Amino acid sequence: MFTVRFDWLQGKIFVSTVADLEQFLDELAENANDNWGLTGKSFSCGQLFRQGFKSVCGFVGGYNIKEDGVEGIIQIQGRLLTAVDQQSMIQFLLEFGMKFTRCDIALDDYDKRVTFDEVRYLGISGYYRLLDTFKYVESCLIKGSTPAPTCYFGSSDKIIRFYDAEFVHGIAANRWELQLRGLNAQYVIDEYLVDQSCLAAFVVGAIDFGHFVNSSFDSFKRLLWWQSLIREVRAEPRKIPSDRLKPDIMRSANWIREQAGVVLAVLKLGLEDEFEQWMREVCLDGQSRFRDYHREQVNFLRSGKYETKSLYLGG
Repeated sequence: MFTVRFDWLQGKIFVSTVADLEQFLDELAENANDNWGLTGKSFSCGQLFRQGFKSVCGFVGGYNIKEDGVEGIIQIQGRLLTAVDQQSMIQFLLEFGMKFTRCDIALDDYDKRVTFDEVRYLGISGYYRLLDTFKYVESCLIKGSTPAPTCYFGSSDKIIRFYDAEFVHGIAANRWELQLRGLNAQYVIDEYLVDQSCLAAFVVGAIDFGHFVNSSFDSFKRLLWWQSLIREVRAEPRKIPSDRLKPDIMRSANWIREQAGVVLAVLKLGLEDEFEQWMREVCLDGQSRFRDYHREQVNFLRSGKYETKSLYLGG
């Protein structure tokens, strides 16, 4: 038995005024049956934000006032994310213009098919691939408490953590936690909005346990317990492409539908007859920034070689 979900979301938001930011935080708290307030302290996360804020149930962040607006950062923790519909939450954040800079995916294995000592041994011995480093860390959740051991595979923009979720969160499971930053995080968020079943595939696709029988890359022999987890999640392991996906106009159209559809519907109903004029201005502005790729895509669409159904719901 397993469960998989986002356990951490982090991103930046830029708005015109502090009032706009407060409106965003009010709506975020309302969606999660939460309350928030200013801390009276600064908040640091890669950079210093002079005014911090914090909620009761699990989001924190800070903001700086600049000449052209207000820049904020927000971290939404697992405690809050378990209490909401995650797809709706992500769409809400995107509608306010959030640029995701980190996401963590937690896959909890309730069968505990491997022990912590076994995973630690595999890391030390190098019986894994796809990530380049291993580190064993013991840290105290509360000062003076018993240290919680964690196995870390990888570094920087992609890390897998393995630990006993019962010891840390009171969940009777082994946790495989995939932490992604930067473009890796944004890529997975975009994929999730199109296919909500993709999260487990990204976790089991981030690392592989086994050994090479000989010098051939195809000779890798996967360990049986890891293969059993892959079978149980019923997902082909997915890797985040190192060079990202090449631009694709149909993929972009689906992205607009998933992430901007609600905003467009509000504008159409609210602006009524003025919507078409507004849309023409948006398109003219976009056309002024065309590159060769965009002109090629115009010709592609005019050629009629695409599948029409891929532009519509259910396509």
